[in-house]
Amino acid sequence: MDDFTYLEKVYAGIIGKTAGVRLGAPVEPTIWSYERIYNYYGNISNYLREYKNFAADDDLNGPLFFIRALSDYCKEPSKKLDAMMVGNAWLNYTREEKGMFWWGGYGRSAEHTAYIHLKNNIAPPVSGSINLSGPVIPQQIGGQIFIDTWGLISPDNPEQAAELAGTAASVSHDGVGIEGARFVAAAIATAFSESDAEIIVRKAIAVLDKNSELLRIILEIIKFHSEQPSDFRACRDFLDRSYGYWKYPGVCPLPSNAGVIVLSLLYGNGDFGRTIEIATMCGWDTDCNAGNAGTIAGVAYGLSGIPERYRKPINDSIVASSISGSLNIIDIPSISAYIASCRYLIEHRETPEAIQALMPNRDLRFQFLLDGSTHGFRVSDTMHFQLRHTRELSPEKNSGALKILVDRLERGQIGRVFYKPYYRRYDFDDERYDPAFSPLIYSGQKFTCSISVSIMSGETISVAPYVAAREKVYEGVFIEMGNEDQSQWKELTFTIPDTQGIPVDEVGILIMNYRKGKFLGSVNMRDIAVSGLGRIEVDFKNEVIEFGTITQCTTNGGAWSLEGSHVRACSTGPAALYTGNYYSKDYLVTGRVLPVYGESHLLVFRSLGAMMDYSFGFTEHGKIALLKNDHGIEVLSECAFKWNSGTEYSVTVKVSGCEIICMIDGATVITYCDETAPFLHGMVGYRHLVAGNTLFGALKIEEI
Repeated sequence: MDDFTYLEKVYAGIIGKTAGVRLGAPVEPTIWSYERIYNYYGNISNYLREYKNFAADDDLNGPLFFIRALSDYCKEPSKKLDAMMVGNAWLNYTREEKGMFWWGGYGRSAEHTAYIHLKNNIAPPVSGSINLSGPVIPQQIGGQIFIDTWGLISPDNPEQAAELAGTAASVSHDGVGIEGARFVAAAIATAFSESDAEIIVRKAIAVLDKNSELLRIILEIIKFHSEQPSDFRACRDFLDRSYGYWKYPGVCPLPSNAGVIVLSLLYGNGDFGRTIEIATMCGWDTDCNAGNAGTIAGVAYGLSGIPERYRKPINDSIVASSISGSLNIIDIPSISAYIASCRYLIEHRETPEAIQALMPNRDLRFQFLLDGSTHGFRVSDTMHFQLRHTRELSPEKNSGALKILVDRLERGQIGRVFYKPYYRRYDFDDERYDPAFSPLIYSGQKFTCSISVSIMSGETISVAPYVAAREKVYEGVFIEMGNEDQSQWKELTFTIPDTQGIPVDEVGILIMNYRKGKFLGSVNMRDIAVSGLGRIEVDFKNEVIEFGTITQCTTNGGAWSLEGSHVRACSTGPAALYTGNYYSKDYLVTGRVLPVYGESHLLVFRSLGAMMDYSFGFTEHGKIALLKNDHGIEVLSECAFKWNSGTEYSVTVKVSGCEIICMIDGATVITYCDETAPFLHGMVGYRHLVAGNTLFGALKIEEI
């Protein structure tokens, strides 16, 4: 398998996972039972809900963020993944009691319990062990639902997939909880070269202990299927009688649900849609089971095997619930490239150029390299505009474009084709897992793309670049393209204007017919990018509380409330607010800090999460300090400074490479060069390290 084919398989796996989760989510337990699903929906054959945008889900959060343990801690060839690294990824990317996974309470939710253990310095595998937590919660379903990506980075290597997944699962699970993780990851790894469901299952069970009950369950399902291959409900009845929820304690036992995954693969009989439909119709933990089955089936059957009815509504977009608002806006081709890059990292090989080209970074680049990819672009009007991926217009190998059908657009009519670099609460139908967002693009950056037209009827069509910020549209110059321009690519360039602190939530092109008659044809886009240095201001007087946090920000710990142009932070211990782009490198950040009570009032910068960042500001009375948080606080530099509670200060930090310059009210007070494993990019924000009360003002970020 060549590198690009491997990437497409990973992409198909992530789409498969997303489709399964999206299908199963509306009928999750406990209200929806197997019988209720059957009585109400009967034979499921499509999504059960239409979503404006599908909100965050734990089944996607875990796989997409816990694997960051590799890129965060295993960059050196001498470093091998261990469970504590994965535990540190939990602590770094999870907002306490917000999003990421089910916060069902200590001793009830395996993930919540493990998180509390990690916070209290109980390291894996003890954090997820039966010895510490008893035999019930460590053997719930979470052991297998968060491990898809470990299989995706182990193509044709089920033993490695099982080892990585078992290590990762031990943070929160034990016993059959780890067995389930090993099996599902091994099945995903096997699916890279096998498309027969029974062969995939039989090869994957080789990683299980020979005395494992999970192995016995799977073998009995295989046997039942061989005897009654056409009736999945009969097999589901058998599974319920023999290994149903009645047999196991806890909210969501793994063995019953692992049985559903195997059942759905076998009875799906090589049909992706039928596989995730059966997993959903079987009840129990519907989104988890359909999600895991969807990853396996997506890899096994490839992009061409995923029906349009399941792929199109996803539109290459996921949102998440991590501590980083910019990382929570996920373009599936880009995250697939990131996941694929982790394979090369553990194999100590350079990531291939085609995969590097899609990797997420500070600039946004949309090249449509993967079959059917849209990168989340959408249209304002589906009556007059439809978009699809095409290779017809890009003869180069592994390249593509967006083809926008413009259907009978009349004179004076206008429409938008755009990408969403920021979301608000009104973009969603529900509150699933509290997603939080920071904008991906800033004023001052440049939007570029190449445009061509194909005309079937009509004279000309006019196109202009634009951005929108809270419904205010900023447009560039229209260019008119006619018959003489067909097959000619023209470049659009647009500098994103100052939006007065309002985040840009659309970037794309306007399409308008200025001429008489109806226009029928296509406008084509490729080489789309938003790049360059930008600037943004988060002025709290413009923000509101949504999804349990402040818009443009994510908060972790403490109580954060809006008071005019300030945000008040009150806490009994560590607490933080984050905003800005995770991949921003060198910048000047300025905030306003008014200490009210306590000895920790800090500006955060180059933050890679809760456990990795720098901060500068007021510490004990009469002192200021520059601090580094690398899974523990280190004082890099401190000096005397008489600061007063009730006085507001302008606090500025300039970071360039390893150099850090700290200023208060415009005067430089600390300079420092961090040459020991420096953090070279990251978010900004505010923090307490101990109990305190602070009024924090607007944050201004200027990239340099």
